[in-house]
Amino acid sequence: RRGEPSALIVDCQSVATSRTGGIASYDAYKNIKGRKRHLAVDTEGLHWNVMVHPAGDHESQWALQVLTPTGGRTDRYKTIFADSAYQGLEEEVEDKLGWSLNIVERGDEESGFSVAPKRWIVERTFSWLGGWRRLNRDYERKTDTSETMVRAALLRIALNRLS
Repeated sequence: RRGEPSALIVDCQSVATSRTGGIASYDAYKNIKGRKRHLAVDTEGLHWNVMVHPAGDHESQWALQVLTPTGGRTDRYKTIFADSAYQGLEEEVEDKLGWSLNIVERGDEESGFSVAPKRWIVERTFSWLGGWRRLNRDYERKTDTSETMVRAALLRIALNRLS
């Protein structure tokens, strides 16, 4: 395998905020008042970009803002894996970034849990964040500070994986 990834996986996580203030809105789908953490990770689960925005905003509104800064880091990107929330952005990602956006569909199971190919990697990264008490709820007033806390936690996880 080469050192740089050729694929990224993108997804969002809704997180409740504390009463300290800052931007927040209501995510009706998850029934949470707070913010969303938007992550782009490689196939190892290491983050390439993170963005925090109000929970009421749809994922597709922020997809290009999350993906665009990662484009200058390597020339190997070819594919972005995402869930059905990003449906309809395939042409826009192809035109603006030159990458193909693959929507990973859920299995045909009627009920129960099933592992979605490639998407489980970003979900695992979100579960790593759950181990940090400070990240279980968004306590920060500013989204920049919130993004920094996520980056610090993921950096610590990456450094622990080296040893």
